[in-house]
Amino acid sequence: MRLQWQKDKTDLAAARDLKDTGAVDRLLHRMKSTFSSLGPDHSVYKVIISKGRLIHNGERIVAENCNDFIEEIDSLINKTLKEDAKN
Repeated sequence: MRLQWQKDKTDLAAARDLKDTGAVDRLLHRMKSTFSSLGPDHSVYKVIISKGRLIHNGERIVAENCNDFIEEIDSLINKTLKEDAKN
């Protein structure tokens, strides 16, 4: 999961820089699939579903929202992996 997120994060930042809304949509779809194994009530999955659509408004990418999204997912994944390591 961590390796896939690292790839997705890099790809998402590149799509943001290129202003490629189609790539953002594909990445969000892939991320939903990657993290669906955590369950629909897991915080990472909820953020992808609820905030992913804020990254672009259909025509342009909102860079600040994209950056916030990446930081939030990063934080949640790190927290999740630390909790899993303790158990």
